[in-house]
Amino acid sequence: MLFAMIKKFFLSLILICATVLTFAQGTINIYVSPDGTGDGTTAATPTTLTAALAQIEAATVSEATNYKINLADGTYAGDSVPIHQQLNKNITIEAQSSSAIMGHDLVIFGGNRSTGTETLVIKGLIFDGAILRCASGTEEAHTYIHNVTVDGCDFQNGTNWAIYFGPTQGRDYDVVIRNCSVSNNTTGFLNIMPTNLLVENCQITNAPRVANLTGGGNGYEIIFRNCTMTGITKYGIRTTSTVTPPVTIENCIMSSAEGCAGSDEGLVVLRGANGCTISHSTLTAGASTSHTINVVHAASNVDIKDTITVSGGTISETTVGSITGEISTSCIVLTNGATYGSLSNGNFVWNEVMGTWSLP
Repeated sequence: MLFAMIKKFFLSLILICATVLTFAQGTINIYVSPDGTGDGTTAATPTTLTAALAQIEAATVSEATNYKINLADGTYAGDSVPIHQQLNKNITIEAQSSSAIMGHDLVIFGGNRSTGTETLVIKGLIFDGAILRCASGTEEAHTYIHNVTVDGCDFQNGTNWAIYFGPTQGRDYDVVIRNCSVSNNTTGFLNIMPTNLLVENCQITNAPRVANLTGGGNGYEIIFRNCTMTGITKYGIRTTSTVTPPVTIENCIMSSAEGCAGSDEGLVVLRGANGCTISHSTLTAGASTSHTINVVHAASNVDIKDTITVSGGTISETTVGSITGEISTSCIVLTNGATYGSLSNGNFVWNEVMGTWSLP
């Protein structure tokens, strides 16, 4: 009898330990809705987004802990909602379905910690007139947001930058933006002071600007991959500082509706010194005076890998910068009257022996 009781006790203890271990290693789910009044422990008792984030902020954790905030459908209105990045707290904010609409801004506070290892994922939300931004100078000086992923979000009907991460609030460390769409925005898609930045599989439609890239520092990289950017009237991808990391543009489609003719405008504008690599992409100008590739900074350089197509407009201001090719098959295909200097309507090919571009 005594042996049986002892055995039962130890089996219960093992079960309890296993349960605690599973909880520690798993994800803590919190459920929210626009008008939630519950504690958020179940989908039937949702709390508000503000209350869910406050719960996480108040929690005491000594090791990496994963939190997932599950958003029910509906419109989340009211004042902007702060998200505080804290040590050991990995946060995912994700729509449960397809109609979780942000009617207010989401504001990320990095906590002045550029070396933070915790992550923040914002997934599947619709920003209708609202923006995703970092804390402003009056809210938190040099906020240093870090390890942020924006996935599958839709930004529409905005009058400010859809995503504003700086540039006055210090560098933004390791940002990924993927599978997002932007439409009918009157300012632009992304304003950021990036270190490492990846933008991939995004669709930007009818926004005058795509990305303003300011500073960030040397030793990092910026990549735009598999993106479609149309209806541009000011600039597409623009570097604005001598310490903006080099930019790689891969498998992208960029086009301007009109405009893009100013001295610092165009589909690709290089005002920084670190330059840009373009491969397997198509750049289409909306008018003959529109810039496609606009090299403004004297020390900047554009490397063409493989073949890109430039349709209409001009490859401009290259007397103060340079365009080079890395391999003998590098080629700019000029169509629809696109020009480079006095050359037009031909395949502008890199001549590896002469070290120049020329018609074949």
